[in-house]
Amino acid sequence: MKSLLPKLVGLEQAAFVVGRNIADNTLAAQEVVHSMTTNRTSMLIMTLKLDMEKAYDRVSWEARALTRKPTLPVPVHPSISEPISLINERVDRGQLTSYREGEAQLIHLLYADNLLITVQATESNALSIQELLADYTKLTNQKVNLEKSQLLLLWWIDKERKKMLYNCLGIQMATMPFTYLGVLISDRRVRVQEHQALVDRVGRKLARWKRGAIEKKARSILWESGAGRGLHLQNWNTVTSSKAEGGLAIRKLKETRAALLGKLVFKVLNRQESPWVKLLRAKFGELNPWIPSVPARASWVWRALVNTTVTIRGGCRKQIGNGRTTKAASEPWLSALPWNRQPRQMHPRLLNEEMLISDLIAESRGQADRLVEEAGFDLAFQISTTELTEAVGPDRWI
Repeated sequence: MKSLLPKLVGLEQAAFVVGRNIADNTLAAQEVVHSMTTNRTSMLIMTLKLDMEKAYDRVSWEARALTRKPTLPVPVHPSISEPISLINERVDRGQLTSYREGEAQLIHLLYADNLLITVQATESNALSIQELLADYTKLTNQKVNLEKSQLLLLWWIDKERKKMLYNCLGIQMATMPFTYLGVLISDRRVRVQEHQALVDRVGRKLARWKRGAIEKKARSILWESGAGRGLHLQNWNTVTSSKAEGGLAIRKLKETRAALLGKLVFKVLNRQESPWVKLLRAKFGELNPWIPSVPARASWVWRALVNTTVTIRGGCRKQIGNGRTTKAASEPWLSALPWNRQPRQMHPRLLNEEMLISDLIAESRGQADRLVEEAGFDLAFQISTTELTEAVGPDRWI
């Protein structure tokens, strides 16, 4: 079942599939809001955050039976499958105009009972969504929770259009920042005081665990002396050390953030099939560790990824598979430093930044003496002994 789910569940669904993460959807939502802010003239976008009522409270048994696949041991629940299929059908028929960034198209994001729809802000799209939700209710007996659902339109969209869309959809208007899957999504830097809801939520959880007793115990361990007074000489580096080193293994937030960003960097470098990766590549191009590019109006996600890439690039290189996606001169594959950044003399042919490894090896086959003359013995030996194989798959960053 685990191996089948990635083939059955669309990329827009981040839950229930190994390798996908709730952060995939929040990153995509943040990029959509960034596009809504920057594309003021080329495309007006609206985003609907829909909350489906709990599935097993309302879904009809007939709808559950319709979604049971004969080849699978468990049913595909209509709360997951039906809204998506209805949306895709309307897009295919031209009844919904989707949001696009170049070749990347994003219509919806789904996580459990939370559905995010992003389309162009037109009356025809609003009416189509209204009909879609009505069809969904008839089919499954499940409704959209209007009290928890929101319509997001940015402030600069004219009042008449906003009023028209609100009247069509009957969904309350959202304000920035809005919460999606527990994360604040905003068109600007989120202020400290806007995180108060998160602080209050953590406080409520701690209250259940007798927060006062925990705090008192923590103080006695970290700061009080054995006699009950004074200070322990335990600095933060000791506290955050591993338990094997005598610490408490408490994570440093700055280092944890860097590690998480590093994981995201490799998803972009290796072109993972995720909506947010496709959006970023369509908006800003390739992420190159050795040629950092940050446009003037780049999103904060892209800026963070570029900065992280520059930080970790000394320890990254390409693992060669078929050699068709790695540039021989400008990307590191034999060492951590690309050829065109090494202090060595090479023939201009080998410094061609567009030459792929597959082409280089094909051209050099049977011409060992020429390769030694152009690159030197050591490098020529490494190139000639590199094996390309389809079994490994495409080249990837490691």
